[in-house]
Amino acid sequence: MFNPKPSFSFLIIFNQRVSFLTTFSFIDTRIFGQLCSRSLSFTTSKVNDKNPKLKDVYVMNEQIDPRIYEKRWDRIIKELEKNEKDAFIVSNPGNVRYLSCAHIPSFPLLNHIVVERDGKVTGITSSLEKFRALEEAHVDELLIFTTYPGIHSDGKTPIGTLKKLIKEKGWKNALIDNPVNTRLVKKDTSGLITKMRMRKDPLELKFIQTAAEITDRGAEELPELIDPGLSERQIAKELNHILRDDERVQTEAFETIIASGTKSAFSHHDVTDRKIEKGDVVICDFGVYVNGYCSDCTRTFFAGNPSDEMTDIYELVLEGQELGIESAVKGKTYGSIDENIRDLFKQTDHHKYFVHSTGHGIGLEVHEAPNGIRIGMKTKIEEDHIFTVEPGIYIPGQGGVRIEDDILIKDGKPVSLTKSPKTL
Repeated sequence: MFNPKPSFSFLIIFNQRVSFLTTFSFIDTRIFGQLCSRSLSFTTSKVNDKNPKLKDVYVMNEQIDPRIYEKRWDRIIKELEKNEKDAFIVSNPGNVRYLSCAHIPSFPLLNHIVVERDGKVTGITSSLEKFRALEEAHVDELLIFTTYPGIHSDGKTPIGTLKKLIKEKGWKNALIDNPVNTRLVKKDTSGLITKMRMRKDPLELKFIQTAAEITDRGAEELPELIDPGLSERQIAKELNHILRDDERVQTEAFETIIASGTKSAFSHHDVTDRKIEKGDVVICDFGVYVNGYCSDCTRTFFAGNPSDEMTDIYELVLEGQELGIESAVKGKTYGSIDENIRDLFKQTDHHKYFVHSTGHGIGLEVHEAPNGIRIGMKTKIEEDHIFTVEPGIYIPGQGGVRIEDDILIKDGKPVSLTKSPKTL
């Protein structure tokens, strides 16, 4: 699945662990814990307080142990100390989730998080999300913005509240992950959080593995659904029902794609009421969110016997995908994966029909770093990276084939997390 829609938000982090603060009162962390005992109680039942092992904390569709966030904050604080910066202003939505509310799929509860060099972490959110953020976003202090009368707030807009905070703190230098519209502080862009997110920890891996397993179950049901006479919309609806029937699934990772007939030559396609016809190629691209982490899988099917040409194309795409996966080893560049597949396709002059990148990272977002795996990408493949390998060949007016799997690098080698059959 390709082409994420851009969006922006902010997150700010500081260095000391202090009490939660609302716009109307300070809340001592002990009282806060009592208020939120329903949502946080799982952490005490799953963690040995005397010898906590964060990798053993595993609860489906619940908030993760706050200490995992704090461990991430500590890495940012070290970066601030190293570069002598006052704060890290986080504005990427996925990064905001990574540092405070990862369990919520698709969007963060906070518009901004700021991590301060002295250890304090502050979140900025709207009055709309205030009460949920108090319960489910892990920060030290929460600031509220709103334009509605009668509601106490710290500002009228996210950026206005952020500017007010910068002035109050007297910061001179800050790290940012996305552009921030203020001249109150000198800003340097940092890719630290992006780099942190590329390497999945054991808990993140468990959630993604679970999402991949559920996706596989859906893929295994698809051959029974690809039936002439059924529409793309009917197939998508039934597939989504199968996926959602698992109580661990929060939502689909993106709008399920069912592209049939000549429409399968579109690398992106919106589901329609077109009915499947005998001999059609049908591309199915889908995934799910589990605890805020997603899967992404594509399988191509045929309604009846495919033509000899489409059979050859399918076998070529499968060969290319297998070659790409095999070449994805620790220390190699991501660009080499794409290059190897295109070189194979070039032998039969099909490289001109491979119109998109070979894949992308997955995790909190269905498209994250390394995003757009393509020739020339110098980023190195590292341990615990998770990404897709999804070559495709699309013949206008005839149809297309795409095959996609989620790949983990373990012990330096590629391991496919999605395992549903790919043979014709």
